[in-house]
Amino acid sequence: MSGPDGEALTRLLRSDIGDRVHDAMIAGVKSPWAENVRAVREIARLRKQQADTAQRLAALERGIEP
Repeated sequence: MSGPDGEALTRLLRSDIGDRVHDAMIAGVKSPWAENVRAVREIARLRKQQADTAQRLAALERGIEP
């Protein structure tokens, strides 16, 4: 079984699906660095979700008449 060569892997990681490729590569890795990468990515996802939610709440609150 073989995978992509180094150049192909580099192009994949630099592409718009690079994050998914990287996630697949480290899936199941139990090393502290991999756990940290997953934690940082989850923090970033939650912060974006939090910002999106704050925007939606603000828009709804602006629409409420006193």
